[in-house]
Amino acid sequence: METDPDKIIVNILDDMAEIGEWTSIADATAANGKNSFHATREDVVAILTAIKNNQAIIPGRLTGGFQDLPADWDPTTVTNGIFSDPHPVGAMMDVLLRPAGEWPKRQDNRIT
Repeated sequence: METDPDKIIVNILDDMAEIGEWTSIADATAANGKNSFHATREDVVAILTAIKNNQAIIPGRLTGGFQDLPADWDPTTVTNGIFSDPHPVGAMMDVLLRPAGEWPKRQDNRIT
């Protein structure tokens, strides 16, 4: 799995550009080289930490519409919630990711 925070963000934004939709944490693990069924807590924390520190992607949940996570959200707390669920992959799909600005365009030289 990709570990460079900048590359993690590029890979997620490229995935959004390719599919034309918001993605989830499950999609983000795949975009960074790890099937969500095999993703570890450390993998999910790495993705969420990259997102928290970059500001290009906004995480949230669908609760009567997309609701951004609060400004003080913590990657470890979100990860603990995912892995405390009896179906962690399903819980990964419940955390959605959207671009913070304009819709991303796929980069010609994808960083992996």
